[in-house]
Amino acid sequence: MKLSLRNTFLSYTYLTSLLVPQASCIGFVNTPTTRDLHLAASLGLSADAVLLDPVNFRKMVDTSSSRSIPTEYVDIPIDHNNHTLGTYRNRYWVSTNYYRSGGPVFVYDVGESSAYSSAQGMLGQSSFFRSFLEEFGGIGIVWEHRYYGDSLPMGSINADTPAENFQYLTHAQAIADIPYFATNFSRSEFPSEDLSPKATPWIMIGGSYSGMRAAFTRNEYPDTIYAAYASSAPVQAHVDMSIYFEQVYRGMVANGYEGCANDLHVAMGYVDSQLALNGSASDDVKKLFLGEGGEVNSDGDFTSALAYIYGTFQSYGMDGGDIGLGSLCDWMEAQPTSTRAASIATTTATTTKRSAEKPISRILGRHRVFVPENQVEDLMDKPIPMQATPTPTSGWAPYIGNRAVAERLASWPQLIPLINSYADTECNTETGSDSCALGGRLTDAASISWTWQYCSQWGFFQSDNMFLDPTHGLLSTYQTLAYNQEVCNRQFPDAVDNGLLPASPATEETNVETGGWTIRPSNTYWSGGEFDPWRTLSPLSTESFAPDFVTFRSDIPQCNRETAEREIFGYSWEGVQILAYLRRKFGDKQVSGFSDLLSRDCKWY
Repeated sequence: MKLSLRNTFLSYTYLTSLLVPQASCIGFVNTPTTRDLHLAASLGLSADAVLLDPVNFRKMVDTSSSRSIPTEYVDIPIDHNNHTLGTYRNRYWVSTNYYRSGGPVFVYDVGESSAYSSAQGMLGQSSFFRSFLEEFGGIGIVWEHRYYGDSLPMGSINADTPAENFQYLTHAQAIADIPYFATNFSRSEFPSEDLSPKATPWIMIGGSYSGMRAAFTRNEYPDTIYAAYASSAPVQAHVDMSIYFEQVYRGMVANGYEGCANDLHVAMGYVDSQLALNGSASDDVKKLFLGEGGEVNSDGDFTSALAYIYGTFQSYGMDGGDIGLGSLCDWMEAQPTSTRAASIATTTATTTKRSAEKPISRILGRHRVFVPENQVEDLMDKPIPMQATPTPTSGWAPYIGNRAVAERLASWPQLIPLINSYADTECNTETGSDSCALGGRLTDAASISWTWQYCSQWGFFQSDNMFLDPTHGLLSTYQTLAYNQEVCNRQFPDAVDNGLLPASPATEETNVETGGWTIRPSNTYWSGGEFDPWRTLSPLSTESFAPDFVTFRSDIPQCNRETAEREIFGYSWEGVQILAYLRRKFGDKQVSGFSDLLSRDCKWY
């Protein structure tokens, strides 16, 4: 038999719209806030809604989908190598509304989070995916990854879940789930249709971690998955991923924020200098950023919290509204003269009756930010001489000094809300020092499961990015590989001693198992953005530590024929990062890659 989709020519707008709602939330942290930011980006909502108006954000999420796609379950072996251990129930969602006889099955594994919201958004009435399924006459499936959401082989997950319960959360076990499921897939409404991969082409699509899953499944189970679209897929396991923040630095510079990047580098350097002094100097700098009680935190935990300022970059680039990196840079690079501060104070007094503890809306630069009333005097007390005119590439540090730049960062009104949201703390409040303890074990189930995955197999330790150029570092130098390993050991104490976790992520063994960035599965299209942090560990990588002989090809490879190791079938978009490029509107530009691949007459069995 042959797969022929010639009657439909898929626009790039359709393809990117498909990927947006499901883009995996893999990032430098995987917290509920991280996942909400990715969900907001996928729905075209501002990042501000997540932190500044969470109640309304949930209402908007509910409104964006019909919430009518029923949940289904299938029994999956806990251990694919030993079926005597029994099965667990894995969740999935299906849309058959637009199926036409002979149409393909499109499947997406949501990855490292609960799949419920993604499934409703993807398959619901407001989703572009609905139009995609309608065009191709396909069936859509959203799959929940084992150990996430309600798909729990060993029961519920919390901070006290023993490490041995995670022994079936491995690449080999998880990658076998969808092929097992697909073998007997059928729908009662189409009793005469054989929807298994024996008679129907299955196409897997994903971004980030789920993009890895798409490529690996096509590579390891080609009899199940006919074709794959792997977007931003870091298939190369690697312990040291300090390159993540080098991509953030590059994106800042390319968007005209080099001065801000330099100031943030200097601010982190000042923090490090104070931490190195220990004693009162160390305590004081922690309290400067976190308020009273902040001094209880270790140097690693404290400086890790400061990295949350970059949390919106992966989904929004330099946008992201009031809590975005662009807004922070506008705050850092604005000239806070006494006249300006007085203007803010006057406006504040005449337009609000809120208490000093509650933020008020102001216009600073081109972004709206929230300035607490009790910070207005601080602005007035630190006027900057009018003759100090930094260039766009220099920043303020050469004019006002390292300490002043650090104080400016610490006074950003969104810093504390960001930290408290990501870390689930109440820093700089009246609830006491215990409420600002950043070093506890994770309690969120999805965060715990993803921590196991990267601590055991993938690595992806995002330490300070100083290895290429010491002047590019955006984090504290206390953000080291050793600190990242400390987080693993803290979350799963005794797991290394008991042989359940390696002393360091077993990335070399993982790459031998998967093939890493040398895999070239046939019928697979790769894509990524120039500033996408995860592109650096994908076959699209151009980093110095990546294979340096890879060339891109846009002509369609032969059906079911792997490309040469020196070639990549795909495309890298200049000037964009991960979800930002997936949201971009390209007008009439058409895909000449993946859609053409699907439109060819190919034997798929």
